[in-house]
Amino acid sequence: MDYKPLAKEILKNIGMKSNVRSITHCVTRVRFILNDESQANDEVIRDLDGVLDVVKQGGQYQVVIGPSVGSVYDAIIDVANFSDNIINSSEIAAPTSDETEEKGFLNKALGLISSIFIPVLGLLSGAGMIKAILSLCTVIGLLTAKSGTYIILSALGDTLFYFFPIVVGWSAARKFGLKEIYGVTLGAFLVYPTLATAASSTAVTTIFKGTIFALKYKMTFLGIPVALQSYSSTVIPIIIIVWFASYVYKYCDKVIPDVLKMVFVPFFTLLIAGVVSLMSSDQSR
Repeated sequence: MDYKPLAKEILKNIGMKSNVRSITHCVTRVRFILNDESQANDEVIRDLDGVLDVVKQGGQYQVVIGPSVGSVYDAIIDVANFSDNIINSSEIAAPTSDETEEKGFLNKALGLISSIFIPVLGLLSGAGMIKAILSLCTVIGLLTAKSGTYIILSALGDTLFYFFPIVVGWSAARKFGLKEIYGVTLGAFLVYPTLATAASSTAVTTIFKGTIFALKYKMTFLGIPVALQSYSSTVIPIIIIVWFASYVYKYCDKVIPDVLKMVFVPFFTLLIAGVVSLMSSDQSR
C-alpha cells in the first residue's frame, strides 16, 4: 500500500514541514512536537482515511494510526525529508500551562523512557514470541531442554534480554544526541564477561562496616573501591550512563582541539563515563 498520499495530507494539515519541531512514533501513534498547534486542522486529520484519531497530550500532537504506524511514519519522513535533528531530536515536550510541576516532570520522564524503547519494541515482541513458542513446545513434549533445537532457540530468544544494556545504550544514545557507537560500547562494558564474573565473586572486604554506609566491594580502581553488580537485562543504569556520557562527549568535543578530537574525545568519554558508572554503583540492592 502507498502511504505517501496520507503522509502528504497529514503534513499539509499540521502546518507543513516548517511547523514540525520533532517527530517520532510509538506502537500506534505518530508523535509530533509542533511549533504552533493552532495551525493543525484536527477535524480534517481525523477524517483522513487511515487515521483513527488525534490526541493532544503532554505537549505532543499525536496522530493515531494503528498497526501501520511504522509505514505511515516512514512515508512522512520520506515526503518531508526531515533533517536528522528533527527525527532524532532529544527534545521532550514541555508541560502545558495548566499542568503542575510534578506532573510535568512525570510526563517528561515517561516520554523519555517511551521514546528510548520505541525502536526496540518490535524486536522485544519477536524475542518474546520465540520464548513463548519454545515453552509451548517443551510443555507438549515436542522438545526437551537438552536438545540442540531447544538450546539454539533458547539462545536466540534470550540474547536480546541478556544483552539489553547494549540495545538500550544504542537507543538512548540516539535520544541524547550521542553517537550510537558510544551507547553500544558502554552497554557492552556493563555486561563484559570479566566484570560479570567479578560481580558474582566473593567480596574483598567491607568499608564503613557496622554503619548504614557499609559497602562490600570486590575490586578497586586506583585504590578506590568499586561496587560491582550484574547489569545483564537491566535498563535504568545504561540510560543514566549514556545521559552522563553525552555531556562528557559534548564538553570534550568543545574544548579539545580539532587535530586531537578523533582520538581524545572517545578516550575521555569512554574513560570518564565507564569508570564513573562503576564507581557510582550501589551494591546494597
